[in-house]
Amino acid sequence: MASFGNAAESFEIDPAVEKAITKRVGRSLPWTDAELDTVTNLHISHARDLSGLLRCPNLRILLLIGCDPVELESLTALSSIVSLTVEDSTLRSLNGVTEFPLYTLDLSFNFLSDLTPALRVEPLKRINVTGNPIAPDSYHSVIPELRSRGIDVTASGETEWELTNLLHEAGLPYSYYRDDQGGYRLSRPGLALTDRPEVNHPVIAPEHLRDLLAHHPAEIPGLFDPAGG
Repeated sequence: MASFGNAAESFEIDPAVEKAITKRVGRSLPWTDAELDTVTNLHISHARDLSGLLRCPNLRILLLIGCDPVELESLTALSSIVSLTVEDSTLRSLNGVTEFPLYTLDLSFNFLSDLTPALRVEPLKRINVTGNPIAPDSYHSVIPELRSRGIDVTASGETEWELTNLLHEAGLPYSYYRDDQGGYRLSRPGLALTDRPEVNHPVIAPEHLRDLLAHHPAEIPGLFDPAGG
């Protein structure tokens, strides 16, 4: 990782975060605080350390794709964020989410179980929790409560939700979802199993996946094409 800052306060930065900031600032390291203050929108893919984001205090829109690990509590100093996307990553908890004045929150394909903190995000207008191993209480109670407040909620259907949870119970940290064409696919959030979790999602019908889970769970990882990442 590269470093920036003065000799008394050097700061390492993940290459993916550095790339995103460089694109926004318009030049590579080193950056001045004034330049970092102008950064309000970042799209970051495949970062393994997000601490460098804290040098951009005026962020309002943040997209994290395939990052690992991700913890909202470590980013709460970025209190101006109104739109947050964390996709194909390893977010496990919504602790800290109430520290952001969020209008939109896309948390698709992560490891979230408890959605209760989302009920306390006052400005929230839209949330996507597709492809998470959501606990039954959150699925059957929190999601309806959010919708009753007029919040636009996108979530997995019963079949995909049930099978995602069964995968996790079998020790397979995958997401199962329905794509835009109506097919069903598997994905592998985070960077532990692939360098590009947002691609190479094999198609598999619910009944086939259910049968594999019941009788041959060890065959499921082989559904992913090694050549595809």
